[in-house]
Amino acid sequence: MSSFQQLYSVLQAEHRAVKALLTISKKERAALVASDADVITTLTASKQPLIVQLEQLSR
Repeated sequence: MSSFQQLYSVLQAEHRAVKALLTISKKERAALVASDADVITTLTASKQPLIVQLEQLSR
């Protein structure tokens, strides 16, 4: 795999992770407005693997 292909692959993975984080953040905001603590807790936990993934991709 060329360096360009490697970079492209990493950027695609980062893009997918950021899109997923954005979707979760929008749901989290709605849960905050609705004061739904259970949903907030679940959504917050679901963000953690995506944040770890982004950290690993940045290396």
